[in-house]
Amino acid sequence: MISLRTSLLGLALLAGSTVPVLAADLGGLNDDNFAAGPARVYLRGDIGYDWNHASSIDQLGASLDPASVGNGFNYGGGIGWYLSPNWRMDVTAEHHNDVKVSGSTLGPVDTTILGAADEEFSVSSNVVLANLYYDFSSRSGFNPYLGVGLGWASNHVHGGMATDSTNCLCVETFDDASQSNFAWALMAGVTRQLDHGFNLDVGYRYLNVGSVHTGDLFDTTAAATTPGTGISTGNISSHEIRVGLRYDVY
Repeated sequence: MISLRTSLLGLALLAGSTVPVLAADLGGLNDDNFAAGPARVYLRGDIGYDWNHASSIDQLGASLDPASVGNGFNYGGGIGWYLSPNWRMDVTAEHHNDVKVSGSTLGPVDTTILGAADEEFSVSSNVVLANLYYDFSSRSGFNPYLGVGLGWASNHVHGGMATDSTNCLCVETFDDASQSNFAWALMAGVTRQLDHGFNLDVGYRYLNVGSVHTGDLFDTTAAATTPGTGISTGNISSHEIRVGLRYDVY
C-alpha cells in the first residue's frame, strides 16, 4: 500500500509542475493595456437609493387598490477580481433598509375587519450577488461599463397592520415572515480612477429580489390567527442610483 508520505510527495511534485503553467496562463492577461495596472484583486463599498415597485399586491385573491411600495437606501460591500483588461467580476453582500408596502382592500378580511381596510407592512432585504462587468475603456481614467448579477435575496416582513377604515376602526396585526428568492440585476455606469489605487464608481442598477408574503392576521375576536389572510406580492424590483468606492489591493 502506498504510504501517506509517498502520496504527499506525489501531490507536492504535481503542484510544483502545475504552478508555472497557471502562472503562465495568468501572465497572458498582461497585454499592453492591462500591464499598466498590475492590480488583480479589489475591495469595494457602495451606497444607493432605490425606487421600488411590486408587480402585484394581493390578499384573499383580490388586488389591493391603491397599493404602493416605498423607496429606501441600501449599502454593502464586496471583493472583486480583474480577469482581463476589459472583464472583471465581484461578489457583493448588501442590506436594503425597511420600505413600507401599503394598500387598501374592500373587506371583509376576518370576523373583526368587516369593512374596507387600510393595510401596511415593512420589508427589508439582504442580497448576495455574483457580478460580471465589461469595461469599455480597459481600466483607463474614465471607464464606462455594463454588468449583470445573479444571486440570492432574503426578504423579511414585519410590522404588518390592518385597520378597518369604515366600521369599528379595529386594528389587527400580521405575523412576521421571511422568504428567500433568486435575485438578479442589470447594471450600467462609469468608473473614474483616483489616486493611490482608489476608483470612484457611479451607476444605475435594476434589481429584482422576488416576492414577499406576510404572515396571517391575528383576529382579536377569535383570539387567533386567521389562515389565508396574509398579503402576498409579485416580484419586487427597484431602479437604483448607486455610488461606490473600489480599492485595488494588489
